[in-house]
Amino acid sequence: MSKTKIQSNSSDQQIRQAIKAASQWYARFKSDSISQAEKQQWSEWLQASPYHQLAWQQVESVQSTFDQVPSSIASPVLQNNNPSRRELLRNLGIMAVVAPVAWLSYRHQPWQDWQVAYHTGIGEQQRVSLADGSLMVLNTDSAVDVEFSHEQRLVILHHGEVLINTAKDTGSLQSRPFSVKTPHGTVRALGTRFIVRSDQHHTQVTVLEKAVRIMPEASPSVEIQAGQSLHFSTSTLGAVTTADSSAGTWLQGSLIVLDMPLGQLLDELGRYQRGYLAFDDDISHLKVSGAFPLDDISRSLDVIEQSFPVRQIKRSRYWVKMVKK
Repeated sequence: MSKTKIQSNSSDQQIRQAIKAASQWYARFKSDSISQAEKQQWSEWLQASPYHQLAWQQVESVQSTFDQVPSSIASPVLQNNNPSRRELLRNLGIMAVVAPVAWLSYRHQPWQDWQVAYHTGIGEQQRVSLADGSLMVLNTDSAVDVEFSHEQRLVILHHGEVLINTAKDTGSLQSRPFSVKTPHGTVRALGTRFIVRSDQHHTQVTVLEKAVRIMPEASPSVEIQAGQSLHFSTSTLGAVTTADSSAGTWLQGSLIVLDMPLGQLLDELGRYQRGYLAFDDDISHLKVSGAFPLDDISRSLDVIEQSFPVRQIKRSRYWVKMVKK
């Protein structure tokens, strides 16, 4: 198993690690089973770094939109308004803290991803060799569980995107079906290589080799072949379409597109970068072709700006809007 970080920055990494730890600590407190020794460990962790204090404050802030933060864990930094803290905020930059927190609160509670078998943050990819020899690759911001039994081989995609390259099942007396389950239904592999992408609204399946059978929770099943793609929700099946030419190109670290509308391209690039990336409607129709690196979204945006009649409005590295020149 290997995990690749598509983008890296020293301070960003410290912030992300701090928020990851803060969300895990928050989950422990919410479980109501935390011991006094763990509370002491949390206190020591909190005081060990200003990054920890800011991360804890931001996690509390995000969670307050869902419920009241327990008084037993009211953070000392919430009452701390001394000049050194204000100086710290100036040095870090508000957006550097807010942007990762926006990622944590997106569609799911922040501690949920740390409870799954495999997960990636924004801008990460992870390759996993499964027990049967199949290959699973998680794309950016994905969460997956794996359940293999004597009867089935099951991948549960909670959110995000995975590529599956199935292997012949030799670990059982009878061949076990290989399936990917999403919140909207199940995708059954028919000896194949395919991509499944799921968000809160629907699941998209793209077949790269052979075929799959798609079984929505409350709709008839359908089979699609290599080179085809289909969207489905719990109760509806979209039309079978020709797979997008960019499907799977993220595996090589670039998004390779041919005549893709600029709005669609920017939406895709935004999946690999924290913060706010937007565009005006009057440029969304422009057709774009090229290879855009996913490890440096700023460079990709610069290339777009140099090649098309558009310009960037930047308030920080975490806030960018593309508009007409």
